[in-house]
Amino acid sequence: MPRDEEAVTVSDTQTEPASDGDCLAPPMEPVETIRTVPSDAPQELFAESFHIDDDLSTVQRLPMELLSNIFVHLDDQEGDGQLIPWDSDARYHAHNMAVTIACVCRTWRAVARATGKIWTRIMIDDNTRHWQAYADTCLVLSGNYDLTIQCNLTFIMPIVLRMLLPHASRWRVVELRGRFAEIWALAQSKRSFPNLRCVSIASDYLCSAVPQPFDFLEGSSQINNLLVEASFCDPDYVFSLPPLAGITRFQLNIHDSELYSPASLLHALEPSGCILQSLSARFRTAIDFPQVTSLHPVFLPALRKLSLDCAAHVYMRSIVAPNVEELSFYPLGDRPLWMEDDPYSSLSAFFSSPQSPQAVRELRLMVHVSEVDEDACRVLLSCLKRLDSLRVLQIAYSVRPTNTLGASEGLIRALIVRDDEGPLLPNLCSMEFKATNEYYRGADRETLQTLLQTVASSRVTPRVVCGRNVVALSRFEVGIPQ
Repeated sequence: MPRDEEAVTVSDTQTEPASDGDCLAPPMEPVETIRTVPSDAPQELFAESFHIDDDLSTVQRLPMELLSNIFVHLDDQEGDGQLIPWDSDARYHAHNMAVTIACVCRTWRAVARATGKIWTRIMIDDNTRHWQAYADTCLVLSGNYDLTIQCNLTFIMPIVLRMLLPHASRWRVVELRGRFAEIWALAQSKRSFPNLRCVSIASDYLCSAVPQPFDFLEGSSQINNLLVEASFCDPDYVFSLPPLAGITRFQLNIHDSELYSPASLLHALEPSGCILQSLSARFRTAIDFPQVTSLHPVFLPALRKLSLDCAAHVYMRSIVAPNVEELSFYPLGDRPLWMEDDPYSSLSAFFSSPQSPQAVRELRLMVHVSEVDEDACRVLLSCLKRLDSLRVLQIAYSVRPTNTLGASEGLIRALIVRDDEGPLLPNLCSMEFKATNEYYRGADRETLQTLLQTVASSRVTPRVVCGRNVVALSRFEVGIPQ
Protein backbone atom coordinates (compact mmCIF):
# COMPACT_ATOMS: atom_id res chain seq x y z
CA MET A 1 0.00 0.00 0.00
CA PRO A 2 1.40 3.46 -0.81
CA ARG A 3 2.33 5.89 1.90
CA ASP A 4 -0.16 8.59 2.80
CA GLU A 5 1.58 11.23 0.75
CA GLU A 6 1.54 8.93 -2.30
CA ALA A 7 -2.15 8.03 -2.18
CA VAL A 8 -4.27 9.24 -5.08
CA THR A 9 -7.96 9.74 -5.66
CA VAL A 10 -10.27 6.87 -6.55
CA SER A 11 -11.13 8.77 -9.70
CA ASP A 12 -9.03 11.80 -10.50
CA THR A 13 -11.60 12.90 -13.06
CA GLN A 14 -14.63 12.90 -10.74
CA THR A 15 -15.15 16.55 -9.88
CA GLU A 16 -18.94 16.81 -10.10
CA PRO A 17 -21.25 15.94 -7.22
CA ALA A 18 -22.73 12.46 -7.23
CA SER A 19 -26.00 11.99 -9.07
CA ASP A 20 -28.36 9.06 -9.39
CA GLY A 21 -26.91 8.08 -12.71
CA ASP A 22 -23.27 8.21 -11.70
CA CYS A 23 -20.90 5.42 -10.89
CA LEU A 24 -17.15 5.26 -10.52
CA ALA A 25 -15.75 6.75 -13.70
CA PRO A 26 -12.38 6.09 -15.37
CA PRO A 27 -9.55 6.80 -15.55
CA MET A 28 -8.97 5.10 -12.22
CA GLU A 29 -5.86 4.58 -10.21
CA PRO A 30 -4.31 1.17 -10.93
CA VAL A 31 -6.00 -0.85 -8.22
CA GLU A 32 -3.18 -3.37 -8.10
CA THR A 33 -1.20 -0.95 -5.96
CA ILE A 34 -3.83 -0.85 -3.21
CA ARG A 35 -3.80 -3.68 -0.69
CA THR A 36 -7.20 -4.31 0.89
CA VAL A 37 -7.34 -4.52 4.66
CA PRO A 38 -10.20 -6.12 6.63
CA SER A 39 -12.22 -3.61 8.64
CA ASP A 40 -11.51 -5.59 11.80
CA ALA A 41 -7.77 -5.60 11.22
CA PRO A 42 -5.54 -4.49 14.10
CA GLN A 43 -4.26 -0.94 14.26
CA GLU A 44 -0.71 -2.10 13.57
CA LEU A 45 -1.68 -3.33 10.11
CA PHE A 46 -2.84 0.14 9.12
CA ALA A 47 0.13 1.81 10.79
CA GLU A 48 2.48 -0.07 8.48
CA SER A 49 0.93 1.67 5.50
CA PHE A 50 0.46 5.24 6.70
CA HIS A 51 2.92 7.91 7.75
CA ILE A 52 1.09 10.20 10.23
CA ASP A 53 2.75 13.56 10.89
CA ASP A 54 2.60 15.23 14.29
CA ASP A 55 0.87 18.33 12.89
CA LEU A 56 -2.15 16.50 11.46
CA SER A 57 -5.62 17.63 12.54
CA THR A 58 -7.68 15.76 15.11
CA VAL A 59 -9.84 14.24 12.37
CA GLN A 60 -6.77 12.96 10.59
CA ARG A 61 -5.48 11.51 13.85
CA LEU A 62 -8.39 9.07 14.14
CA PRO A 63 -7.03 5.53 14.48
CA MET A 64 -7.14 3.81 11.11
CA GLU A 65 -9.01 0.82 12.51
CA LEU A 66 -11.72 3.11 13.90
CA LEU A 67 -11.86 5.13 10.69
CA SER A 68 -12.33 1.98 8.64
CA ASN A 69 -15.19 0.76 10.83
CA ILE A 70 -16.87 4.18 10.66
CA PHE A 71 -16.79 4.03 6.87
CA VAL A 72 -18.36 0.57 6.92
CA HIS A 73 -21.18 1.60 9.25
CA LEU A 74 -22.09 4.60 7.11
CA ASP A 75 -23.94 2.07 4.98
CA ASP A 76 -27.47 1.50 6.29
CA GLN A 77 -27.76 -1.76 4.35
CA GLU A 78 -24.41 -3.17 5.44
CA GLY A 79 -24.40 -6.85 6.22
CA ASP A 80 -28.11 -7.60 5.72
CA GLY A 81 -27.50 -10.24 3.06
CA GLN A 82 -30.63 -9.32 1.08
CA LEU A 83 -31.42 -7.75 -2.27
CA ILE A 84 -31.13 -3.98 -2.55
CA PRO A 85 -34.23 -2.34 -4.09
CA TRP A 86 -33.47 -0.72 -7.42
CA ASP A 87 -34.96 2.56 -6.24
CA SER A 88 -32.79 2.64 -3.11
CA ASP A 89 -29.89 5.07 -2.74
CA ALA A 90 -27.91 2.16 -1.29
CA ARG A 91 -27.11 1.01 -4.83
CA TYR A 92 -24.83 4.07 -5.21
CA HIS A 93 -22.93 3.38 -2.01
CA ALA A 94 -19.56 2.64 -3.63
CA HIS A 95 -19.74 5.71 -5.85
CA ASN A 96 -20.89 7.94 -3.00
CA MET A 97 -17.98 6.81 -0.86
CA ALA A 98 -15.61 7.54 -3.74
CA VAL A 99 -16.81 11.13 -4.24
CA THR A 100 -17.34 12.05 -0.57
CA ILE A 101 -15.37 10.22 2.09
CA ALA A 102 -12.53 9.35 -0.25
CA CYS A 103 -12.13 13.02 -1.21
CA VAL A 104 -11.60 14.41 2.31
CA CYS A 105 -7.86 13.81 2.32
CA ARG A 106 -5.33 11.34 1.08
CA THR A 107 -5.33 9.41 4.32
CA TRP A 108 -9.08 8.96 4.17
CA ARG A 109 -8.89 7.98 0.51
CA ALA A 110 -6.34 5.32 1.25
CA VAL A 111 -8.31 3.99 4.24
CA ALA A 112 -11.52 3.91 2.19
CA ARG A 113 -9.83 2.03 -0.62
CA ALA A 114 -8.29 -0.37 1.87
CA THR A 115 -11.63 -1.13 3.55
CA GLY A 116 -12.96 -4.07 1.57
CA LYS A 117 -16.52 -4.02 2.91
CA ILE A 118 -17.21 -0.69 1.24
CA TRP A 119 -16.78 -2.15 -2.24
CA THR A 120 -18.76 -5.41 -1.98
CA ARG A 121 -21.88 -4.19 -3.78
CA ILE A 122 -21.97 -4.30 -7.59
CA MET A 123 -25.24 -3.00 -9.03
CA ILE A 124 -25.51 -2.49 -12.78
CA ASP A 125 -28.51 -1.01 -14.56
CA ASP A 126 -29.11 1.37 -17.45
CA ASN A 127 -28.07 4.34 -15.29
CA THR A 128 -24.65 2.91 -14.49
CA ARG A 129 -21.85 4.80 -16.24
CA HIS A 130 -18.58 3.04 -17.08
CA TRP A 131 -19.90 -0.15 -15.53
CA GLN A 132 -16.82 -2.20 -16.44
CA ALA A 133 -14.41 0.14 -14.61
CA TYR A 134 -16.84 0.33 -11.70
CA ALA A 135 -17.22 -3.47 -11.46
CA ASP A 136 -13.49 -4.09 -11.85
CA THR A 137 -12.66 -1.60 -9.09
CA CYS A 138 -15.19 -3.15 -6.71
CA LEU A 139 -13.95 -6.67 -7.44
CA VAL A 140 -10.37 -5.76 -6.58
CA LEU A 141 -10.93 -3.41 -3.65
CA SER A 142 -13.43 -5.75 -1.97
CA GLY A 143 -10.63 -8.18 -1.24
CA ASN A 144 -11.99 -11.53 -0.08
CA TYR A 145 -15.33 -10.28 1.19
CA ASP A 146 -18.60 -11.75 -0.08
CA LEU A 147 -20.25 -9.90 -2.95
CA THR A 148 -23.73 -8.58 -3.66
CA ILE A 149 -24.27 -8.63 -7.43
CA GLN A 150 -27.35 -7.23 -9.13
CA CYS A 151 -27.51 -6.78 -12.91
CA ASN A 152 -30.56 -5.43 -14.69
CA LEU A 153 -29.13 -5.13 -18.22
CA THR A 154 -30.01 -8.07 -20.46
CA PHE A 155 -27.86 -7.06 -23.43
CA ILE A 156 -24.58 -7.06 -21.47
CA MET A 157 -25.36 -10.04 -19.23
CA PRO A 158 -22.86 -12.41 -20.94
CA ILE A 159 -20.06 -9.86 -20.50
CA VAL A 160 -20.99 -9.23 -16.89
CA LEU A 161 -21.02 -12.94 -16.10
CA ARG A 162 -17.63 -13.50 -17.75
CA MET A 163 -16.18 -10.73 -15.59
CA LEU A 164 -17.76 -11.95 -12.36
CA LEU A 165 -17.49 -15.74 -12.68
CA PRO A 166 -13.83 -15.90 -11.56
CA HIS A 167 -15.14 -14.59 -8.23
CA ALA A 168 -17.99 -17.13 -7.98
CA SER A 169 -16.85 -18.36 -4.58
CA ARG A 170 -17.55 -14.89 -3.16
CA TRP A 171 -21.08 -14.48 -4.52
CA ARG A 172 -23.46 -14.06 -1.60
CA VAL A 173 -26.47 -12.14 -2.97
CA VAL A 174 -27.24 -12.34 -6.70
CA GLU A 175 -29.96 -10.81 -8.84
CA LEU A 176 -29.77 -11.45 -12.58
CA ARG A 177 -32.28 -10.18 -15.13
CA GLY A 178 -31.53 -11.68 -18.50
CA ARG A 179 -32.33 -14.75 -20.57
CA PHE A 180 -32.49 -18.21 -19.05
CA ALA A 181 -30.08 -19.43 -21.72
CA GLU A 182 -27.43 -17.10 -20.30
CA ILE A 183 -28.24 -18.08 -16.74
CA TRP A 184 -28.01 -21.73 -17.75
CA ALA A 185 -24.43 -20.96 -18.81
CA LEU A 186 -23.60 -20.60 -15.12
CA ALA A 187 -24.05 -24.35 -14.74
CA GLN A 188 -21.98 -24.96 -17.87
CA SER A 189 -19.13 -22.97 -16.32
CA LYS A 190 -18.59 -25.82 -13.81
CA ARG A 191 -17.98 -23.29 -11.05
CA SER A 192 -19.36 -23.64 -7.55
CA PHE A 193 -21.17 -20.98 -5.55
CA PRO A 194 -20.73 -22.11 -1.94
CA ASN A 195 -21.54 -18.76 -0.29
CA LEU A 196 -24.82 -17.97 -2.04
CA ARG A 197 -27.57 -16.94 0.38
CA CYS A 198 -30.08 -15.02 -1.73
CA VAL A 199 -30.76 -15.56 -5.46
CA SER A 200 -33.22 -13.72 -7.70
CA ILE A 201 -33.58 -14.77 -11.33
CA ALA A 202 -35.83 -12.89 -13.75
CA SER A 203 -36.03 -13.84 -17.40
CA ASP A 204 -38.15 -14.08 -20.50
CA TYR A 205 -39.63 -17.55 -20.48
CA LEU A 206 -39.17 -21.02 -19.06
CA CYS A 207 -38.80 -23.54 -21.86
CA SER A 208 -37.74 -27.13 -22.43
CA ALA A 209 -34.86 -25.93 -24.63
CA VAL A 210 -33.21 -24.79 -21.39
CA PRO A 211 -34.39 -27.67 -19.20
CA GLN A 212 -32.43 -27.05 -16.03
CA PRO A 213 -31.61 -23.33 -15.75
CA PHE A 214 -31.14 -23.57 -11.98
CA ASP A 215 -28.59 -26.39 -11.95
CA PHE A 216 -25.84 -23.91 -11.09
CA LEU A 217 -27.35 -23.80 -7.58
CA GLU A 218 -26.42 -27.41 -6.92
CA GLY A 219 -23.95 -27.44 -4.07
CA SER A 220 -25.05 -24.00 -2.84
CA SER A 221 -26.21 -25.41 0.47
CA GLN A 222 -26.46 -22.04 2.20
CA ILE A 223 -29.20 -20.60 -0.04
CA ASN A 224 -32.19 -19.53 2.03
CA ASN A 225 -33.95 -17.08 -0.30
CA LEU A 226 -34.89 -17.93 -3.90
CA LEU A 227 -37.00 -15.77 -6.22
CA VAL A 228 -37.89 -16.79 -9.78
CA GLU A 229 -39.69 -14.53 -12.25
CA ALA A 230 -40.64 -15.24 -15.86
CA SER A 231 -42.92 -13.80 -18.50
CA PHE A 232 -44.02 -17.07 -20.08
CA CYS A 233 -43.81 -20.81 -19.57
CA ASP A 234 -43.79 -23.44 -22.32
CA PRO A 235 -46.48 -26.16 -22.09
CA ASP A 236 -43.86 -28.92 -21.85
CA TYR A 237 -41.69 -27.24 -19.22
CA VAL A 238 -41.45 -29.02 -15.88
CA PHE A 239 -40.21 -26.85 -13.03
CA SER A 240 -37.28 -28.36 -11.13
CA LEU A 241 -34.59 -27.37 -8.67
CA PRO A 242 -31.49 -29.07 -7.31
CA PRO A 243 -32.10 -30.61 -3.87
CA LEU A 244 -31.82 -27.47 -1.73
CA ALA A 245 -32.58 -28.15 1.91
CA GLY A 246 -32.09 -24.66 3.33
CA ILE A 247 -34.70 -22.50 1.57
CA THR A 248 -36.79 -20.47 4.00
CA ARG A 249 -38.32 -18.10 1.44
CA PHE A 250 -39.43 -18.99 -2.09
CA GLN A 251 -41.25 -16.88 -4.68
CA LEU A 252 -42.40 -17.83 -8.19
CA ASN A 253 -44.00 -15.22 -10.44
CA ILE A 254 -45.07 -16.11 -13.98
CA HIS A 255 -46.60 -12.91 -15.29
CA ASP A 256 -48.59 -13.70 -18.41
CA SER A 257 -48.69 -17.45 -18.74
CA GLU A 258 -49.80 -20.74 -17.31
CA LEU A 259 -47.75 -23.09 -15.20
CA TYR A 260 -48.63 -26.34 -16.93
CA SER A 261 -47.17 -28.62 -14.25
CA PRO A 262 -47.94 -26.90 -10.94
CA ALA A 263 -47.27 -30.07 -8.97
CA SER A 264 -43.61 -29.94 -10.04
CA LEU A 265 -43.13 -26.79 -7.97
CA LEU A 266 -44.23 -28.53 -4.79
CA HIS A 267 -41.93 -31.46 -5.60
CA ALA A 268 -39.02 -29.06 -6.08
CA LEU A 269 -39.56 -27.56 -2.63
CA GLU A 270 -39.84 -30.85 -0.75
CA PRO A 271 -36.20 -30.88 0.49
CA SER A 272 -36.85 -27.56 2.26
CA GLY A 273 -40.35 -28.44 3.41
CA CYS A 274 -39.50 -28.59 7.10
CA ILE A 275 -37.99 -25.11 7.26
CA LEU A 276 -39.80 -23.15 4.52
CA GLN A 277 -41.21 -20.01 6.17
CA SER A 278 -42.54 -17.97 3.24
CA LEU A 279 -44.11 -19.19 -0.02
CA SER A 280 -45.40 -16.92 -2.77
CA ALA A 281 -46.69 -18.12 -6.14
CA ARG A 282 -48.41 -16.47 -9.08
CA PHE A 283 -49.37 -18.00 -12.40
CA ARG A 284 -52.35 -18.09 -14.69
CA THR A 285 -54.70 -20.99 -15.32
CA ALA A 286 -53.33 -24.24 -13.98
CA ILE A 287 -54.33 -26.53 -16.84
CA ASP A 288 -53.72 -29.84 -15.12
CA PHE A 289 -55.36 -29.41 -11.74
CA PRO A 290 -55.77 -33.14 -10.98
CA GLN A 291 -52.03 -33.62 -10.63
CA VAL A 292 -52.10 -31.10 -7.77
CA THR A 293 -55.35 -32.07 -6.10
CA SER A 294 -54.48 -35.77 -6.20
CA LEU A 295 -51.12 -35.27 -4.48
CA HIS A 296 -50.55 -36.43 -0.96
CA PRO A 297 -50.72 -33.41 1.35
CA VAL A 298 -47.46 -31.47 1.59
CA PHE A 299 -46.69 -30.71 5.23
CA LEU A 300 -45.02 -27.31 5.78
CA PRO A 301 -44.76 -26.95 9.57
CA ALA A 302 -42.56 -23.81 9.54
CA LEU A 303 -44.60 -21.86 6.98
CA ARG A 304 -45.61 -18.45 8.35
CA LYS A 305 -46.40 -16.46 5.17
CA LEU A 306 -48.43 -17.77 2.25
CA SER A 307 -49.29 -15.62 -0.78
CA LEU A 308 -51.20 -17.17 -3.70
CA ASP A 309 -52.18 -15.10 -6.71
CA CYS A 310 -54.33 -15.95 -9.73
CA ALA A 311 -54.54 -19.72 -10.28
CA ALA A 312 -51.95 -20.54 -7.61
CA HIS A 313 -54.82 -20.84 -5.14
CA VAL A 314 -54.93 -24.51 -6.17
CA TYR A 315 -51.97 -25.17 -3.85
CA MET A 316 -54.29 -24.68 -0.90
CA ARG A 317 -55.68 -28.12 -1.69
CA SER A 318 -52.31 -29.81 -1.16
CA ILE A 319 -50.56 -27.67 1.45
CA VAL A 320 -50.93 -28.39 5.15
CA ALA A 321 -49.53 -25.42 7.05
CA PRO A 322 -50.84 -25.26 10.64
CA ASN A 323 -48.66 -22.31 11.65
CA VAL A 324 -49.45 -19.79 8.91
CA GLU A 325 -49.76 -16.28 10.34
CA GLU A 326 -50.04 -14.15 7.17
CA LEU A 327 -52.23 -15.20 4.26
CA SER A 328 -52.66 -13.32 0.97
CA PHE A 329 -55.30 -14.68 -1.39
CA TYR A 330 -55.73 -13.07 -4.83
CA PRO A 331 -57.86 -15.28 -7.11
CA LEU A 332 -58.36 -14.58 -10.79
CA GLY A 333 -61.81 -13.13 -10.91
CA ASP A 334 -63.69 -14.48 -13.92
CA ARG A 335 -62.31 -17.96 -14.52
CA PRO A 336 -61.20 -18.04 -18.17
CA LEU A 337 -61.41 -21.80 -18.64
CA TRP A 338 -64.07 -24.18 -17.46
CA MET A 339 -61.56 -26.65 -16.02
CA GLU A 340 -60.12 -24.15 -13.57
CA ASP A 341 -61.18 -24.89 -10.03
CA ASP A 342 -63.23 -22.64 -7.78
CA PRO A 343 -60.81 -20.43 -5.79
CA TYR A 344 -63.08 -20.20 -2.77
CA SER A 345 -63.35 -23.97 -2.61
CA SER A 346 -59.56 -24.03 -2.43
CA LEU A 347 -59.68 -21.60 0.48
CA SER A 348 -62.30 -23.74 2.20
CA ALA A 349 -60.20 -26.88 1.73
CA PHE A 350 -57.23 -25.14 3.33
CA PHE A 351 -59.15 -24.10 6.43
CA SER A 352 -61.09 -27.38 6.68
CA SER A 353 -57.96 -29.49 7.00
CA PRO A 354 -57.55 -31.33 10.32
CA GLN A 355 -54.36 -29.30 10.74
CA SER A 356 -55.75 -26.00 9.52
CA PRO A 357 -53.99 -22.83 10.70
CA GLN A 358 -55.32 -21.58 14.01
CA ALA A 359 -53.20 -18.47 14.48
CA VAL A 360 -53.67 -16.44 11.29
CA ARG A 361 -52.97 -12.82 12.23
CA GLU A 362 -53.19 -11.09 8.84
CA LEU A 363 -55.44 -11.77 5.85
CA ARG A 364 -55.25 -9.98 2.50
CA LEU A 365 -58.11 -10.82 0.22
CA MET A 366 -59.09 -9.88 -3.32
CA VAL A 367 -62.86 -10.01 -3.78
CA HIS A 368 -64.10 -10.03 -7.38
CA VAL A 369 -67.77 -9.12 -7.21
CA SER A 370 -68.44 -10.97 -10.46
CA GLU A 371 -67.58 -14.33 -8.91
CA VAL A 372 -68.93 -13.90 -5.38
CA ASP A 373 -72.33 -15.55 -5.57
CA GLU A 374 -74.23 -16.74 -2.53
CA ASP A 375 -72.27 -19.99 -2.34
CA ALA A 376 -68.92 -18.20 -2.51
CA CYS A 377 -70.04 -15.70 0.11
CA ARG A 378 -71.08 -18.55 2.38
CA VAL A 379 -67.68 -20.23 1.93
CA LEU A 380 -65.84 -17.00 2.72
CA LEU A 381 -67.86 -16.42 5.87
CA SER A 382 -67.28 -19.99 7.05
CA CYS A 383 -63.53 -19.41 6.65
CA LEU A 384 -63.63 -16.09 8.52
CA LYS A 385 -65.44 -17.77 11.40
CA ARG A 386 -62.33 -19.90 11.93
CA LEU A 387 -60.08 -16.84 12.27
CA ASP A 388 -60.77 -15.60 15.79
CA SER A 389 -57.11 -14.60 16.15
CA LEU A 390 -57.15 -12.37 13.05
CA ARG A 391 -55.93 -8.84 13.77
CA VAL A 392 -55.39 -7.35 10.30
CA LEU A 393 -57.84 -7.59 7.39
CA GLN A 394 -57.19 -6.01 3.99
CA ILE A 395 -59.84 -6.33 1.28
CA ALA A 396 -59.34 -5.28 -2.33
CA TYR A 397 -62.73 -4.99 -4.00
CA SER A 398 -63.02 -5.36 -7.77
CA VAL A 399 -66.15 -4.64 -9.83
CA ARG A 400 -66.99 -4.21 -13.50
CA PRO A 401 -69.45 -1.82 -15.17
CA THR A 402 -72.18 -4.47 -15.32
CA ASN A 403 -71.76 -5.61 -11.70
CA THR A 404 -73.85 -4.79 -8.69
CA LEU A 405 -72.78 -5.50 -5.14
CA GLY A 406 -74.93 -8.62 -5.12
CA ALA A 407 -74.04 -11.36 -2.67
CA SER A 408 -70.75 -9.67 -1.74
CA GLU A 409 -72.78 -7.13 0.23
CA GLY A 410 -73.49 -9.89 2.74
CA LEU A 411 -69.78 -10.35 3.35
CA ILE A 412 -69.42 -6.75 4.52
CA ARG A 413 -72.60 -6.89 6.58
CA ALA A 414 -71.23 -9.89 8.45
CA LEU A 415 -68.36 -7.74 9.77
CA ILE A 416 -70.78 -5.50 11.69
CA VAL A 417 -70.72 -6.30 15.42
CA ARG A 418 -74.26 -6.65 16.75
CA ASP A 419 -75.34 -7.01 20.36
CA ASP A 420 -77.50 -10.06 19.68
CA GLU A 421 -75.04 -12.10 17.57
CA GLY A 422 -71.70 -13.72 18.19
CA PRO A 423 -69.03 -11.39 16.74
CA LEU A 424 -67.07 -12.24 13.63
CA LEU A 425 -63.31 -11.56 13.96
CA PRO A 426 -63.44 -10.36 17.59
CA ASN A 427 -59.72 -9.50 17.71
CA LEU A 428 -59.69 -7.39 14.55
CA CYS A 429 -57.82 -4.14 15.22
CA SER A 430 -56.89 -3.01 11.69
CA MET A 431 -59.07 -3.03 8.58
CA GLU A 432 -58.42 -1.67 5.12
CA PHE A 433 -60.92 -1.62 2.27
CA LYS A 434 -59.75 -0.56 -1.19
CA ALA A 435 -61.81 -0.48 -4.36
CA THR A 436 -59.58 -1.30 -7.32
CA ASN A 437 -61.51 0.60 -10.01
CA GLU A 438 -64.19 3.23 -10.56
CA TYR A 439 -67.06 1.14 -11.89
CA TYR A 440 -69.52 1.98 -9.15
CA ARG A 441 -73.02 3.17 -9.73
CA GLY A 442 -74.01 6.02 -7.44
CA ALA A 443 -76.45 3.91 -5.43
CA ASP A 444 -73.93 1.10 -4.95
CA ARG A 445 -71.24 3.53 -3.86
CA GLU A 446 -73.52 5.02 -1.24
CA THR A 447 -74.59 1.58 -0.02
CA LEU A 448 -70.99 0.47 0.26
CA GLN A 449 -69.92 3.59 2.14
CA THR A 450 -72.84 3.26 4.56
CA LEU A 451 -72.04 -0.38 5.23
CA LEU A 452 -68.38 0.32 5.90
CA GLN A 453 -69.25 3.23 8.16
CA THR A 454 -71.52 0.91 10.13
CA VAL A 455 -68.73 -1.67 10.42
CA ALA A 456 -66.37 0.97 11.81
CA SER A 457 -68.86 2.44 14.28
CA SER A 458 -69.73 -1.01 15.62
CA ARG A 459 -66.07 -1.60 16.48
CA VAL A 460 -65.10 1.84 17.74
CA THR A 461 -64.77 0.79 21.40
CA PRO A 462 -63.84 -2.49 23.09
CA ARG A 463 -66.79 -4.36 24.55
CA VAL A 464 -68.21 -7.75 25.46
CA VAL A 465 -70.72 -9.26 23.03
CA CYS A 466 -72.45 -12.57 23.72
CA GLY A 467 -69.81 -13.35 26.32
CA ARG A 468 -66.86 -12.63 24.00
CA ASN A 469 -64.40 -9.76 24.14
CA VAL A 470 -64.33 -7.58 21.03
CA VAL A 471 -61.32 -5.29 20.64
CA ALA A 472 -61.59 -1.79 19.21
CA LEU A 473 -60.41 -0.94 15.71
CA SER A 474 -57.26 1.13 15.98
CA ARG A 475 -56.96 1.60 12.21
CA PHE A 476 -59.73 1.75 9.61
CA GLU A 477 -58.94 2.90 6.08
CA VAL A 478 -61.36 3.09 3.16
CA GLY A 479 -60.61 3.98 -0.45
CA ILE A 480 -63.56 4.18 -2.87
CA PRO A 481 -63.10 6.12 -6.14
CA GLN A 482 -65.56 8.97 -6.56
